Amino acid sequence: MKTRIALLALIGAALVGYIGSGGLAPAKGAVDHIQKVTAATTASRSAACGSAPNSTGICTLPYYRMRVEYLDQGDWTNLTVANPAKVIKVRELSMVGKPIVHIVTNQQISLNTQYGNDLKVVVDYALKPAAINSPFKFEITKGVAGTVTARISIVVGNKVTLVKQVKKQPTDLNFTVNLSSLKHVAPDKAPIVDVPRMGMALYYPWYALDSWKSTVLIDNPITPYASNNPADVRRQMRQAKSAGIDSFVVSWAGPGTQSDKNFAMMLDQAKSLGFKVGIFLEILENNSQVRPASQLISWLNYLTSKYQNSPALLKVDGRLFVVPYLTDYIPLSTWKAIRAAVRKDGHDVWLVEDRQDLNYLSVFDGMWFDATFSSLGPEVRYWSLLADHPAAKMWIPTVNPGVDDRRVPGRNPTTYIPRENGKRLRRMLAAAVTDDPNWIVAHTWNEWYENTYIEPSVNFGYKYLDIMGQYLLPWMKK
Repeated sequence: MKTRIALLALIGAALVGYIGSGGLAPAKGAVDHIQKVTAATTASRSAACGSAPNSTGICTLPYYRMRVEYLDQGDWTNLTVANPAKVIKVRELSMVGKPIVHIVTNQQISLNTQYGNDLKVVVDYALKPAAINSPFKFEITKGVAGTVTARISIVVGNKVTLVKQVKKQPTDLNFTVNLSSLKHVAPDKAPIVDVPRMGMALYYPWYALDSWKSTVLIDNPITPYASNNPADVRRQMRQAKSAGIDSFVVSWAGPGTQSDKNFAMMLDQAKSLGFKVGIFLEILENNSQVRPASQLISWLNYLTSKYQNSPALLKVDGRLFVVPYLTDYIPLSTWKAIRAAVRKDGHDVWLVEDRQDLNYLSVFDGMWFDATFSSLGPEVRYWSLLADHPAAKMWIPTVNPGVDDRRVPGRNPTTYIPRENGKRLRRMLAAAVTDDPNWIVAHTWNEWYENTYIEPSVNFGYKYLDIMGQYLLPWMKK
């Protein structure tokens, strides 16, 4: 995928030369399919939060903070939370010693060390407010050597109050902690994103009618189209909405480019359909070289200045939604400087990383990444809980039907992941809808050269768009 931008050389000239007032009419089956399923998109699409979200999709989630200090003076031990449903998130504050095994989750602290090598871990728990209404249950299990000590405290502001201590416990033990004293204390509140649930798709605006003659392609759309033709784009948006996809995140390569012109046209077409359009920022030039920070600052300022008031612009917290491609090709410190410069110029964007790097959330506003990494959902969505500098974050898992770039010129190594007759996409969607996502993105709508498309095609018909709808529409109604 790193050489994807090079594909513009195959198709760019034809796209620029195409002037289409109406393009090709959609096939009769395409119209019937859209009409048949359009009614399904009228369902309620609300999300849940601890308070009503404001007009920009940010709300506050209340929670109480409990601290566990766990000292292992033996060999192996587990401290298990008997009712993990009461826990929203955990954060490890410190570890002293050299563990052989060291695991901290919502449900368990697991430690293993050689006898005589003491370990001490300190962990904060963010608890649901209802958790204080009944005793909080723990279970200690351990090896035969040595002892363990558990200290349970409540944390209110900067005040830490010990409520239970199990000192030098030599054997297994079940015990409870009474947290009822917190009933008279206001909970902490963390900002989180609470936008209506939505399906999305990554969209490439680089096709002309001549593109579909390329020998690189192994499939074609049911209706050939040009990306700069409003009628074609409007039809694609209607198709997408039929499956619960209400937004395209559009590959964009700079001011004045064909991608910029097509983006402006897409915004115009989207506004009457209740459709939204965001930015997939192409940060590479000449196929591999990272663009200079000064250029990216200029681009972000341009985008917000020119498009901020468009009613179809995809926004969170009032800010344009932007995903930089290959985010971690630029160091975190540089991104921090880019954001600071854009803000200094009086602009801002909602910036989402496309890598699996929680460290980047200190600068970015969210993450979109492979749906099969199921533990990422709570980590990202509830990042602000227990954080030193709380800020709302989004989790957007990505799904795709498969990949095959073996015919792309110059691609080495190539990637081939079979579609499995739809099974792969179903697995990814099943993982995505259960991982507490804000939105879910199809990666991609129309990357025909790498064969990651879900757009209706000659070879597959509406199969992959229908699969998207089978998962997205029920999830959006919940």
